[in-house]
Amino acid sequence: MRFILTVIIPNGRMDKPIHQVFCEYPAQSLQEFVKILNSSDFIIVDELYWDANSKMYYVAGQTALNYRFVGKVKLLIDEYGKT
Repeated sequence: MRFILTVIIPNGRMDKPIHQVFCEYPAQSLQEFVKILNSSDFIIVDELYWDANSKMYYVAGQTALNYRFVGKVKLLIDEYGKT
């Protein structure tokens, strides 16, 4: 499934510590993803980027996320209803 994560990543200036990560992970539901996210310090996801030309998301590589910095998780649903 595809998810949008709002993460708070401290930086030196602290002027813009909030970021969104678009990702894909083989979970069957939001509840399952949150349970997996909380079960380990890090989880590896496929990070997604938006291609304005094709109007589709594509995998831009893997990213390791630390659950301590995730403030919100929601399903990423595209214009065709795909998660």
